Amino acid sequence: RTPLLDAEATRYRYTPLLAYLLLPNIWLHRAWGKVLFSSLDIAAALVLQRWTRAHTDGDATIGRAALCLWLFNPFCFTISTRGSGESVVVLLLYGCFYALHVRRSLVLAGILLGVAAHWRVYPIVYGLPILLQLGCNRRGLWRLLHADG
Repeated sequence: RTPLLDAEATRYRYTPLLAYLLLPNIWLHRAWGKVLFSSLDIAAALVLQRWTRAHTDGDATIGRAALCLWLFNPFCFTISTRGSGESVVVLLLYGCFYALHVRRSLVLAGILLGVAAHWRVYPIVYGLPILLQLGCNRRGLWRLLHADG
């Protein structure tokens, strides 16, 4: 039998980074994780607001609408307040998109996408659309990879 098909094979559902983030649950308070993930959810909303403001020429109304849609979405705040680490992935992905589109930093965007994919596997699906979007403009990734000299 192969380990991939064996029901008794050791599998890890979460990254060890999550365990390190939640160590203060033992030392400080049992609600540490809930407070941490709720705070990261608010940080993700702020990154989303800055990202939308940058794409709407500083229109505060659209940034505020994005902020409200994120913070007052019952799905989002229920997951965060129950202690799920999804807010970490969302913050990393929003940070990746912000780094890519606003700061124009391929390296930072790549690092954030890599950490998000390490945290959970599903953010890897954003890799191909990001590469395709970068290859569409003249200073895109295709020219960076195939530059002469």
